Amino acid sequence: MAPDAEGPRSRWRRLPPLRQVGSDPDYRFTLANERTLLAWLRTALGLVAGAVALAGLLPEFGPQPVRIGLAVVLLALALLAVAAVLLAVGVLVARLLRRVR
Repeated sequence: MAPDAEGPRSRWRRLPPLRQVGSDPDYRFTLANERTLLAWLRTALGLVAGAVALAGLLPEFGPQPVRIGLAVVLLALALLAVAAVLLAVGVLVARLLRRVR
């Protein structure tokens, strides 16, 4: 497939609305998809809780710059997990489930 003259981002704008893609999948696949989404969000929430605990509740863990740095890394991982969920599970998998029979 040849790349578009407008660039790779233009492909996302041309996707039809979700309801126009395929047909409704079996409800079991939809429920499994939602469980996966919730598991990723639970993981992200755990990372945020760990970052808060590390930055504010554990003063004896080490020097403050080290604690803050580790907390920032945990928060970045949480944001990455949420972004992966929103892109992969929320958009791509939902479209794929509607196409496959």
